[in-house]
Amino acid sequence: MISDSHHGRSVTRPTVLIADDDPFSRAMAASRLAALDANVVEAENGEIAMTLLQESKIDLAIVDLEMPIIDGFMLLGCIRGHPRLRHIPVVVLTGREDREAMAEALSRGATSFLQKPLNWTAFGQHIAHLIELSSGAAVRTVTTPARPRLSALRS
Repeated sequence: MISDSHHGRSVTRPTVLIADDDPFSRAMAASRLAALDANVVEAENGEIAMTLLQESKIDLAIVDLEMPIIDGFMLLGCIRGHPRLRHIPVVVLTGREDREAMAEALSRGATSFLQKPLNWTAFGQHIAHLIELSSGAAVRTVTTPARPRLSALRS
C-alpha cells in the first residue's frame, strides 16, 4: 500500500499488478482500478510480472492465464512458492472456457477466477471487495470496537 497525504490526513492506496499481454485488457483494468484509487503497475508477460512482484510492494495481482514467456499458471506457482509473495491475493482472468483451466488455476492458488469478456462493473466491485478484504484485518483492529467475550455476556 502507498500512503498519500490527502487534505491533511494519511490515505493508504493499494498497489495492484495487472499482468496481461492484451493492451486493451490492461488499459480497461487500469481504468477501473484508477477509479478505486489504486496505484497500478502493468506487465505484458509473466516474466515482467514476477520481476515487479519481487521489486515492488504489490497488494493484489490480476493475472491472465495466456501470456508469453511465463504464463499465468506458472506465474501462480512462482507467487505461491515465494515466501514473501505467497500471501498476495491473485485474481485470474482468462478467455478460456474449459473447467480444467479454472480448476488448475484454483489448485495452484488463485484467489478467484474471472472469465473474459469481463463485465467491467462487476470487475470493479469484485476487485474493490478483495482489496477491502486484504487490507481489512488491519483496518478492523483499529476501527471496530472489541467485542465482549462470551463470559461477559453471561454475567
